[in-house]
Amino acid sequence: MKHVRGAPYHPQTQSKIWHQTMKNHMLLENYYMSEDLEAQILSFVEYYNHHRNHESFGNVKPADAYFRWDNQIRQHRLMGSAKLISSRVIQAQCKPS
Repeated sequence: MKHVRGAPYHPQTQSKIWHQTMKNHMLLENYYMSEDLEAQILSFVEYYNHHRNHESFGNVKPADAYFRWDNQIRQHRLMGSAKLISSRVIQAQCKPS
């Protein structure tokens, strides 16, 4: 691992898009108490890691990729897609012309 310095206030240069996403999410509301802001940050981190599919991880959640469940999820999706396609083929063949 190598330490790389990036330009300040430019998270994109360090692959830190997450900070920009969180910043945009936090700017939608005003927080008057620090506890409210902390709770909102924790809520965002929970959402970002456990509820939001991430395109760069193959449309799985970051937590799934971290725990290496991503391959199982993709295989399950492929099996579901194959079943759906085969059922549609059967339905198309059974339709009267």
